[in-house]
Amino acid sequence: MVGPRGSGKTLVLRYALKILGQRTQYDGKWEVLFLSGLASGENETNPISEDDLDNLKNNKKMGKSTFFILDDFDLFATRPKRQTVLYAFLDLLHSNEIQAIVVGLTCRIDVVELLEKRVKSRFAQKQINFFYLESPQQMIDALRNCLILRENEVEQEEDESMGEEDEEIQIKSEATHTQWNNSIEKLFADEKVISIISRHFNYTRNIRFFKTALQMALCRLDDDHPHLTAADVQWAIEKQTTDPKVEIVRGLPTLELGLMITMNKLQQDTQTCEFNFEQVFKMWNDFVKEKMSEMHLPKSVCFKAYEHLVEMELVFYYGSKTVQKQYRMARSMLFDAQIRDAIAESQLCPTVLEKWATQWVQ
Repeated sequence: MVGPRGSGKTLVLRYALKILGQRTQYDGKWEVLFLSGLASGENETNPISEDDLDNLKNNKKMGKSTFFILDDFDLFATRPKRQTVLYAFLDLLHSNEIQAIVVGLTCRIDVVELLEKRVKSRFAQKQINFFYLESPQQMIDALRNCLILRENEVEQEEDESMGEEDEEIQIKSEATHTQWNNSIEKLFADEKVISIISRHFNYTRNIRFFKTALQMALCRLDDDHPHLTAADVQWAIEKQTTDPKVEIVRGLPTLELGLMITMNKLQQDTQTCEFNFEQVFKMWNDFVKEKMSEMHLPKSVCFKAYEHLVEMELVFYYGSKTVQKQYRMARSMLFDAQIRDAIAESQLCPTVLEKWATQWVQ
């Protein structure tokens, strides 16, 4: 089973095993053994002991089958010792000593090419390819199905938790489930929700991202707020897509935050992306003399803060390395929008500095 992470390989496999387990003719006639390429030791050449092999042979005599599920199958195929494990599995099947099937899950499309010839000779060449959802509407439909409560699920829950004397509670429960499903249908028909999902679908098609965001949104529900809204979805997705640079800038000390604001203001005033420390210091010094006298610090202290921004990769040097660092041209690695978001969320930014920044950050 080949496909990118989050495309549903493990989900489909587990669902197939669940359906198989519900068929009475196969009840108790099979078992599953999960093996991960991440967990297999470097020196481990055979994860099945002699006792395990005897048990597998006895299972065949009793008409019992075994499913070997090899997760991260490509890790078994990239090292010779682990290919020995694959060969051992497949050779057991061809020798007719056990009754089993081997299923591999991987995100590498070239995994077959990694196999040795002796392993390929035992390989069945059966491959199922998985892909991400192709359109935002498919993603919306999938997310809606995750939240909708189906009738069989409701009935099963009621059968397990309610007795004959709970008819009144059961009626209320049915009404609650109906209201929930109606709210979910209304939510995913909202143009704002469709726009949010469509916009982020352009960045990632991994359904795990959206499902994690929905789980965060569900955690906000309570008695006073029983149903999801577009605002909940927007908040949750924004929490999932936090800009790491904004998070870094938000926690900067006042001096370094002020220098970052000065750099972007300087770029806007000069209509260029280039500056050096001397230009930044002059503009910053003029500002603090007029508005923030307590932040009037020596040039050496400001240059040390400037160098710290370079180390954090918020400022990038370029050009000749023979030029002194104070005069070496540099560029800010932040957009105006990132500066705006950082200032809005920062608890360390003085009001005077915030007002100065908001005069040009629009």
